[in-house]
Amino acid sequence: MVVAVIGAGRGVGKAVAEKFLQEGHQVLVGLLSITAEARSYWQQYGDKATIVQTDVTREETLVAASDFASKNLGSLDAVIQAAGILTNGDRVNDIVHTDLQELRAMLDVNALGLISGFRSFYPLLRRANNGIFAAITAGGGTFLMENPLFPAYVVSKAAANKIVQTLKNTVNDVRIIAIHPGRVNTDMGRTTAEIEPEVSATGIYDIIMRHRSLAAWFLDYNGKELPI
Repeated sequence: MVVAVIGAGRGVGKAVAEKFLQEGHQVLVGLLSITAEARSYWQQYGDKATIVQTDVTREETLVAASDFASKNLGSLDAVIQAAGILTNGDRVNDIVHTDLQELRAMLDVNALGLISGFRSFYPLLRRANNGIFAAITAGGGTFLMENPLFPAYVVSKAAANKIVQTLKNTVNDVRIIAIHPGRVNTDMGRTTAEIEPEVSATGIYDIIMRHRSLAAWFLDYNGKELPI
Protein backbone atom coordinates (compact mmCIF):
# COMPACT_ATOMS: atom_id res chain seq x y z
CA MET A 1 0.00 0.00 0.00
CA VAL A 2 0.91 3.63 -0.46
CA VAL A 3 -0.17 5.57 2.62
CA ALA A 4 -0.02 9.19 3.76
CA VAL A 5 0.00 9.99 7.48
CA ILE A 6 -0.77 13.62 8.31
CA GLY A 7 0.55 14.55 11.74
CA ALA A 8 3.33 11.95 11.88
CA GLY A 9 5.72 14.03 13.92
CA ARG A 10 4.79 12.60 17.28
CA GLY A 11 2.36 10.49 19.24
CA VAL A 12 -0.15 8.23 17.53
CA GLY A 13 0.59 9.64 14.07
CA LYS A 14 4.27 8.84 14.37
CA ALA A 15 3.54 5.33 15.65
CA VAL A 16 1.08 4.70 12.79
CA ALA A 17 3.57 5.85 10.16
CA GLU A 18 6.24 3.61 11.66
CA LYS A 19 3.88 0.63 11.80
CA PHE A 20 3.13 0.90 8.08
CA LEU A 21 6.84 1.32 7.30
CA GLN A 22 7.76 -1.68 9.43
CA GLU A 23 5.22 -3.74 7.52
CA GLY A 24 6.87 -2.78 4.23
CA HIS A 25 4.47 -0.13 2.92
CA GLN A 26 5.36 3.13 1.18
CA VAL A 27 4.58 6.07 3.48
CA LEU A 28 4.26 9.79 2.85
CA VAL A 29 5.23 11.11 6.29
CA GLY A 30 3.41 14.39 6.91
CA LEU A 31 5.15 16.68 9.42
CA LEU A 32 4.19 20.08 10.80
CA SER A 33 7.75 21.24 10.17
CA ILE A 34 10.71 19.49 8.58
CA THR A 35 13.87 19.76 10.65
CA ALA A 36 17.34 18.25 10.24
CA GLU A 37 16.53 15.97 13.17
CA ALA A 38 13.35 14.77 11.47
CA ARG A 39 15.17 14.11 8.20
CA SER A 40 17.80 12.11 10.06
CA TYR A 41 15.20 10.11 11.97
CA TRP A 42 13.07 9.04 8.99
CA GLN A 43 16.13 8.17 6.89
CA GLN A 44 16.32 4.88 8.80
CA TYR A 45 13.43 3.68 6.61
CA GLY A 46 15.24 4.45 3.37
CA ASP A 47 13.20 5.16 0.27
CA LYS A 48 10.04 3.70 1.87
CA ALA A 49 9.56 6.96 3.80
CA THR A 50 9.13 10.33 2.12
CA ILE A 51 8.68 13.37 4.37
CA VAL A 52 6.56 16.36 3.41
CA GLN A 53 5.22 19.35 5.29
CA THR A 54 1.56 19.10 6.28
CA ASP A 55 0.34 21.98 8.43
CA VAL A 56 -3.41 21.44 8.60
CA THR A 57 -3.99 25.12 9.39
CA ARG A 58 -2.32 26.06 6.10
CA GLU A 59 -4.15 24.27 3.31
CA GLU A 60 -1.53 25.28 0.78
CA THR A 61 0.98 22.93 2.47
CA LEU A 62 -1.46 20.04 2.11
CA VAL A 63 -2.09 20.85 -1.55
CA ALA A 64 1.67 20.99 -2.15
CA ALA A 65 2.12 17.63 -0.40
CA SER A 66 -0.66 16.15 -2.51
CA ASP A 67 0.89 17.51 -5.70
CA PHE A 68 4.24 16.03 -4.70
CA ALA A 69 2.61 12.65 -4.02
CA SER A 70 0.77 12.79 -7.32
CA LYS A 71 3.99 13.32 -9.24
CA ASN A 72 6.10 10.84 -7.29
CA LEU A 73 3.70 8.18 -5.99
CA GLY A 74 0.79 8.35 -8.41
CA SER A 75 -2.06 7.55 -6.04
CA LEU A 76 -2.70 6.87 -2.37
CA ASP A 77 -4.46 3.82 -0.97
CA ALA A 78 -4.99 5.45 2.41
CA VAL A 79 -4.71 8.83 4.11
CA ILE A 80 -4.63 8.83 7.90
CA GLN A 81 -5.03 12.24 9.50
CA ALA A 82 -3.70 12.19 13.04
CA ALA A 83 -2.80 15.86 13.55
CA GLY A 84 -4.30 17.19 16.77
CA ILE A 85 -3.70 19.49 19.72
CA LEU A 86 -4.79 19.78 23.35
CA THR A 87 -3.86 23.08 24.97
CA ASN A 88 -2.57 23.40 28.53
CA GLY A 89 -5.39 25.71 29.52
CA ASP A 90 -7.95 23.09 28.54
CA ARG A 91 -6.46 20.72 31.10
CA VAL A 92 -7.45 23.00 33.98
CA ASN A 93 -10.36 25.20 32.82
CA ASP A 94 -13.99 24.21 32.58
CA ILE A 95 -16.13 25.32 29.63
CA VAL A 96 -17.30 28.42 31.50
CA HIS A 97 -13.73 29.65 31.90
CA THR A 98 -12.16 28.27 28.75
CA ASP A 99 -9.98 30.56 26.67
CA LEU A 100 -11.86 31.08 23.40
CA GLN A 101 -8.59 31.50 21.54
CA GLU A 102 -7.58 28.01 22.67
CA LEU A 103 -10.97 26.66 21.57
CA ARG A 104 -10.54 28.30 18.17
CA ALA A 105 -7.07 26.81 17.82
CA MET A 106 -8.34 23.31 18.63
CA LEU A 107 -11.28 23.65 16.25
CA ASP A 108 -8.88 24.82 13.55
CA VAL A 109 -6.52 21.85 13.92
CA ASN A 110 -8.74 19.06 15.23
CA ALA A 111 -11.85 19.70 13.15
CA LEU A 112 -11.46 22.13 10.25
CA GLY A 113 -8.09 20.61 9.39
CA LEU A 114 -9.91 17.43 8.41
CA ILE A 115 -11.73 19.24 5.62
CA SER A 116 -8.47 20.66 4.29
CA GLY A 117 -6.74 17.29 4.59
CA PHE A 118 -9.50 15.39 2.85
CA ARG A 119 -10.05 17.70 -0.07
CA SER A 120 -6.32 18.11 -0.68
CA PHE A 121 -5.73 14.35 -0.96
CA TYR A 122 -9.12 13.29 -2.32
CA PRO A 123 -7.99 13.21 -5.99
CA LEU A 124 -5.19 10.76 -5.11
CA LEU A 125 -7.54 8.52 -3.13
CA ARG A 126 -9.98 8.45 -6.05
CA ARG A 127 -7.25 7.05 -8.30
CA ALA A 128 -6.77 4.08 -5.98
CA ASN A 129 -9.09 1.13 -5.86
CA ASN A 130 -11.07 1.36 -2.61
CA GLY A 131 -9.10 4.26 -1.17
CA ILE A 132 -9.74 5.19 2.46
CA PHE A 133 -9.50 8.41 4.46
CA ALA A 134 -9.25 7.77 8.22
CA ALA A 135 -9.52 10.64 10.69
CA ILE A 136 -8.09 10.06 14.16
CA THR A 137 -10.75 11.74 16.30
CA ALA A 138 -11.80 10.73 19.82
CA GLY A 139 -14.43 8.80 21.70
CA GLY A 140 -14.76 11.91 23.86
CA GLY A 141 -16.45 13.55 20.91
CA THR A 142 -19.58 11.41 21.31
CA PHE A 143 -22.66 13.12 22.74
CA LEU A 144 -23.17 10.16 25.08
CA MET A 145 -20.05 11.03 27.10
CA GLU A 146 -21.07 13.54 29.76
CA ASN A 147 -17.65 14.33 31.19
CA PRO A 148 -16.56 17.95 31.82
CA LEU A 149 -12.84 17.20 31.37
CA PHE A 150 -10.93 18.87 28.50
CA PRO A 151 -14.07 20.75 27.37
CA ALA A 152 -12.70 22.62 24.36
CA TYR A 153 -10.91 19.50 23.14
CA VAL A 154 -14.03 17.32 23.24
CA VAL A 155 -16.06 20.07 21.54
CA SER A 156 -13.48 20.09 18.73
CA LYS A 157 -13.59 16.31 18.49
CA ALA A 158 -17.39 16.28 18.37
CA ALA A 159 -17.11 18.70 15.46
CA ALA A 160 -14.48 16.43 13.89
CA ASN A 161 -16.77 13.41 14.11
CA LYS A 162 -19.62 15.36 12.52
CA ILE A 163 -17.30 16.51 9.73
CA VAL A 164 -16.34 12.89 9.06
CA GLN A 165 -20.00 11.86 9.00
CA THR A 166 -20.85 14.71 6.62
CA LEU A 167 -17.94 13.88 4.31
CA LYS A 168 -19.01 10.23 4.34
CA ASN A 169 -22.52 11.20 3.31
CA THR A 170 -21.20 13.49 0.55
CA VAL A 171 -18.55 11.33 -1.12
CA ASN A 172 -19.28 7.81 -2.38
CA ASP A 173 -16.08 6.86 -4.20
CA VAL A 174 -13.72 6.90 -1.20
CA ARG A 175 -14.21 5.20 2.17
CA ILE A 176 -14.25 7.72 5.05
CA ILE A 177 -14.05 6.71 8.71
CA ALA A 178 -13.22 8.10 12.15
CA ILE A 179 -11.07 6.19 14.65
CA HIS A 180 -10.78 6.72 18.40
CA PRO A 181 -7.13 5.82 19.16
CA GLY A 182 -7.71 5.03 22.83
CA ARG A 183 -6.20 6.80 25.81
CA VAL A 184 -2.62 6.77 24.65
CA ASN A 185 0.62 7.45 26.52
CA THR A 186 1.73 10.48 24.49
CA ASP A 187 2.56 14.09 25.31
CA MET A 188 -1.08 14.93 24.73
CA GLY A 189 -2.74 12.05 26.56
CA ARG A 190 -0.31 10.95 29.24
CA THR A 191 -2.45 12.09 32.20
CA THR A 192 -5.24 9.63 31.36
CA ALA A 193 -3.24 7.03 29.40
CA GLU A 194 -4.17 3.36 29.32
CA ILE A 195 -2.14 2.07 26.34
CA GLU A 196 1.12 2.75 24.51
CA PRO A 197 1.17 4.36 21.05
CA GLU A 198 2.34 1.13 19.43
CA VAL A 199 -0.78 -0.69 20.64
CA SER A 200 -3.04 1.97 19.18
CA ALA A 201 -1.04 2.05 15.94
CA THR A 202 -1.33 -1.71 15.51
CA GLY A 203 -5.09 -1.49 15.90
CA ILE A 204 -5.36 1.38 13.43
CA TYR A 205 -3.15 -0.51 10.97
CA ASP A 206 -5.42 -3.56 11.20
CA ILE A 207 -8.52 -1.41 10.59
CA ILE A 208 -7.00 0.17 7.49
CA MET A 209 -5.90 -3.19 6.12
CA ARG A 210 -9.35 -4.74 6.50
CA HIS A 211 -11.56 -1.68 6.01
CA ARG A 212 -13.46 -3.27 3.14
CA SER A 213 -15.05 -5.71 5.59
CA LEU A 214 -16.15 -3.06 8.11
CA ALA A 215 -19.73 -1.87 8.24
CA ALA A 216 -19.30 0.96 10.79
CA TRP A 217 -17.66 4.34 10.19
CA PHE A 218 -16.86 5.42 13.80
CA LEU A 219 -14.63 2.88 15.55
CA ASP A 220 -12.18 2.52 18.38
CA TYR A 221 -8.67 1.24 17.69
CA ASN A 222 -9.86 -2.34 18.26
CA GLY A 223 -12.44 -2.00 15.48
CA LYS A 224 -15.42 -1.74 17.84
CA GLU A 225 -18.22 0.50 16.63
CA LEU A 226 -18.72 3.64 18.74
CA PRO A 227 -21.85 5.77 19.16
CA ILE A 228 -21.83 9.26 17.71
